[in-house]
Amino acid sequence: MRVFRRRWKGLLAVIGIWTTLSQAQAASFVEQVSPPSFERGKTTRVSLIGSELEGATGVWSSLPGQEIEVKLVEPSRPDQATFDFTLRPDAPLGLYGLRLATRSGLSNVKLFLIDDLPTVAERESNPTDAPQPLRWPVAVLGKARDADLDRFSIDVDAGQRLSFEVVGNRLGQDFDPLLTIKDASGRRVIDRDNDVGLMFDCRFAHTFDKAGTYTIEIQDTRYRGSEHTAYVLRIGRFPEGRVGFPSTIRAGDSVALSVPGTEHFVQEVAIPKDARLGGFFQAVRRAEDQGSAWLPLEVSPYANTLESEPNDDPRTATPTMFPTVVHGILASPDDRDAFAFELSKGQRLTAQIECRAVGSPADLDVVLLDPEGKTVKRLDTLPDGAAALSIDAKAPGRHVVLVRSLTQEGGPEYAYRITIAVREPTFQLISEASGLAIPRGSYQILPLALTRTDFAGPVALELRGAPPGMALRHDVIREGETALDNAIVVGPDVPEGLYSVQLEARTQVAGQEIKALATTLPLIDRRPSGRGPHGEPFELREDQRRLPPSLTNRIAILVTSSSPFTFELPEPTVVLPRYLEAKFRIETTRVPGFDGPITFTAQGGSLDPLNLQKPRVKSEIPPATLEQQNIEGILRSGVNSELRKQRVTVTAHAAHEGRAIDLTRTFELRTQVAFEPAAEPQRIEIKAGESATVALRGNRLPPFAGPIAIRPSGAQELRLPDTVELAEGADQADLKLVVPSELKPGTYRIEFSASAHVSKFDEVVKGKPIEVVVVKPTGDGS
Repeated sequence: MRVFRRRWKGLLAVIGIWTTLSQAQAASFVEQVSPPSFERGKTTRVSLIGSELEGATGVWSSLPGQEIEVKLVEPSRPDQATFDFTLRPDAPLGLYGLRLATRSGLSNVKLFLIDDLPTVAERESNPTDAPQPLRWPVAVLGKARDADLDRFSIDVDAGQRLSFEVVGNRLGQDFDPLLTIKDASGRRVIDRDNDVGLMFDCRFAHTFDKAGTYTIEIQDTRYRGSEHTAYVLRIGRFPEGRVGFPSTIRAGDSVALSVPGTEHFVQEVAIPKDARLGGFFQAVRRAEDQGSAWLPLEVSPYANTLESEPNDDPRTATPTMFPTVVHGILASPDDRDAFAFELSKGQRLTAQIECRAVGSPADLDVVLLDPEGKTVKRLDTLPDGAAALSIDAKAPGRHVVLVRSLTQEGGPEYAYRITIAVREPTFQLISEASGLAIPRGSYQILPLALTRTDFAGPVALELRGAPPGMALRHDVIREGETALDNAIVVGPDVPEGLYSVQLEARTQVAGQEIKALATTLPLIDRRPSGRGPHGEPFELREDQRRLPPSLTNRIAILVTSSSPFTFELPEPTVVLPRYLEAKFRIETTRVPGFDGPITFTAQGGSLDPLNLQKPRVKSEIPPATLEQQNIEGILRSGVNSELRKQRVTVTAHAAHEGRAIDLTRTFELRTQVAFEPAAEPQRIEIKAGESATVALRGNRLPPFAGPIAIRPSGAQELRLPDTVELAEGADQADLKLVVPSELKPGTYRIEFSASAHVSKFDEVVKGKPIEVVVVKPTGDGS
């Protein structure tokens, strides 16, 4: 159960980041990029296939710099837009993202591959046809239809060793490819399914014992597919490795990158001094290879520490100076790695352990030993191949981190890394919007979530890569705040077109600057796909959670022509009585000549489905018209509505001169009980034998006006009534307190609870208590 709970918590955290803003902004939807792979140094004609693609103007990509040139070939149709993509000869290999830009906005993200193998298209055939012959090296651009089986043939010599790779699931698709090789007699030579680090795809090498013609079959393991499911089958001489060791490099450094595997080799990799922190794909290729593979690496602020064998025992542990990134490989199932470092009493470190991020199949058991060799902490990296270890030195001396395989597996690709550093104040900033279409002279909401560790100070914000006239509405997250509904504002003179911006956050703690880029989770599919353990359709597939690094630290911006309308929500907070309804105002402004309707949708929090449940809060918003420009929307609270604060995103939709315009605004929704009993005054000082009156208020939230029963309790010495009725519509009822003359002086506490029938439901709520201080009567000498 422990593993299940950790996994579910992680998934819910990811889903919480996934936002309705992307859906509201993405009217155009791209189902397929055809072909899904572009050969660098060449021009590829690419069709984007989907819905509502008319009015295409360009393509945004996550490629850094000026690596790609895109030219629209012809006016787009509702179901297709065609472009010529020209890549520079040195364009970086690997997976990247693109979005279609139309006159109306930005589409969802689709992933594509940049390759250095020559390409050929799959030939459509019948099951009885002979396999499609291939001449390797080659990258086959295939399509996996429902229950499809694609067959290809290659000729090899005896002893020939070839690499094979399928890129399908990594394109952000619900595709689980199975690659099968058969000889001329139909005998199965090898099956290959998932390779850890490549999600459900595979990359491997095979040596053919005999010369001849072999058949390669590609199919989904579940016999699923569609007209839009694409894959790339790579065949030739290229590295089979999926892991680079070490997997981090400090800016300005060079390393001998080891690529473990059957054909182990080393490649020198240098990183420029001005390289920014974060992940990237590193191409690797040997002198005799016909093509490259790409490995996930990361630019780190710390130097590397490589394990030094033998280090299986704490006594022979690899000495470690922090901060550093420790790199190790569990070369065999019984291999253990130990790393030692000296700590002062009270010193605190953090150790971030990663396996999947480096392409490794390892699942680790990690133990922290104190100077006496006693186990202080123990954790594992299930289920996501990552874990965080907090180290607090209770005594000075030599501490040891001991690593072994949790699953009793090992091999040359069972690599891992541990980033060890002094625990310092830090933060993580998440942008809940990854792509925005903003009309000139307007703005769009940019919700931000800030996770703080050991500090509460203000955080400065800067929009990097933005043109003059494009700016954040707020340039600081104030002290103590963990969320901000920011906005990106575009001035009237900003040129129309596509931009790629990054949001940098900075703060000062004890004279040291801490900074980080905001991360995003772009929408790939129409909605999160897959099923949870009870059938709930909201679990993100692995290919939706582990996106290429170039996609998750930038925001796509499309600046469009000015909008013929705008709207505002004058009430920043709306209070909704549970089980009842609340109204909120919408004020629209139009340019002269625009007379079309403006419709609205409200999303977010309880307004969205959760698990298998319907939305617990429903909205009803009439359209705004030329005659009725200011309107009122209604929110209705249903069964199981949660008492909480949440963001509601209101999106306005309109059409003008052949394009659609969507603008988003937000307000805070507070769902509360429809009444809250309170007593005034909160403290009474009274003499024994006297009486006093306490005013009981219901504090109703409109439209609730029903009767409320308030029940005082405690301090029975004050002879409290069982119930005080607050009549329908009444604001107040009096509670008379009579203090017996014989009551001893002291402080007596009266509690209050209240109940009422709200709509079809009974609500019970507690109010704040009051204190009655009984004092001696004047002149009482007893």
